[in-house]
Formats: sequence, structure tokens, C-alpha cells
Amino acid sequence: MFVKLILGISMKRRYLVDINKRFVNKAKKYIRIKQQIMDLVKDIDNPLSRMVTINALLHHKMQGFFWTGFYLIDNGELLVGPYQGTLACILLKKNTGVCWAGINQKKNSYRS
Repeated sequence: MFVKLILGISMKRRYLVDINKRFVNKAKKYIRIKQQIMDLVKDIDNPLSRMVTINALLHHKMQGFFWTGFYLIDNGELLVGPYQGTLACILLKKNTGVCWAGINQKKNSYRS
């Protein structure tokens, strides 16, 4: 019983170290990607060109993302903007779903 208890604690610590290591690696990746985006778009004033570039980078750098893109507010409606991935809803029903929730709460919408 004493051996199992020590082994259990040891395994738990190793598991926590693995989780922390993955978290740190993920955070470093996000920092690198953010810097890449900033470097790519720093001299570009056109919003459409910036969005397309950001889409391409995120879509190809982030494994498991099947859709990356922007929705744009146009005359109070939320319309699909530049994106990569599967077909998107062209017009999102007002005040429903995660995109409108992000707008209404003034928070970014991120789904992984």
C-alpha cells in the first residue's frame, strides 16, 4: 500500500508537469503567431487585406481549426466576411449564437 501511494503521488506530479508544459508551449505558440500577424500587417492599411492575411495564417498554423474568419457588422446585421474553411452562414440572426453574444458582451469570440 505504501508503494502504491508513492507511485500515485509521483504519477500525479508528472501529470501536472505535463499539463503545465503543454500550457506553456501553447502560450508560446500563441505569442509567436501574434508576433507573425503583427509583422505581416504592420504596414498594411487595408482592413480586407489584413483580415485575409490573418485568416490564412491562423487557418494553417492552428491544427484542428476547421473554420477561421470574420463576421462584419453592416447596417446592424452580422454578415460573413473573409474566411477559410467550410461554408459559413452568410447572415447571422440578430442577438443569437456565440458571435452575437460576443458583440453584445463586448468580448472576443473564440471556439476551439
